[in-house]
Amino acid sequence: MTARPNIQKLSETKPFWNVLIYADSGTGKTVFAGSDLKVLFIAPEDDGLMSAQRMGSSADKITVEKWEDIKQAYDYFSENPEELSNYNVLSIDSLTEMQFLAKDYVLRMSADEKRRKGQDPDKLQLQDYGTLHEIVEQMVRGFNDLPVNVLWTATSKKVEDADGNEFLVPELQGKKEYGI
Repeated sequence: MTARPNIQKLSETKPFWNVLIYADSGTGKTVFAGSDLKVLFIAPEDDGLMSAQRMGSSADKITVEKWEDIKQAYDYFSENPEELSNYNVLSIDSLTEMQFLAKDYVLRMSADEKRRKGQDPDKLQLQDYGTLHEIVEQMVRGFNDLPVNVLWTATSKKVEDADGNEFLVPELQGKKEYGI
């Protein structure tokens, strides 16, 4: 006999949402992401936040210069989730840029080993792509599990399916042309 599935009322489930918005640069993703009254940005591109500021956003921001800053922010909020109760939305602007920071991190962590092997320390090797994919996926899943609404932004790119139809996808590196 099959066990009865765990059925819950929607009213008893986690009340937080996770959304990804992707579009071309300059289309208003950041302005939208900062439009709530209580927003906390995690964003490596200060010039990107300027557009939200000019449109009247009163958001706060966490300074991000490298991958370790993102990890530190996640670690802090996972250990101190009550800090997020001051915000309605955690806006991560942008996932595309975050992946570039993760790529830089992977290259820095593997540089000495690559030099010993006579490889170019500035180029990802096959195993580096796996590491890159894992740390970005862990970051996304981790932030999505925090007790706050999470709004991700990403730039977009045009791809073509097998029938020649063009469509937009988030601009992320990953397997195939469609990214992560």
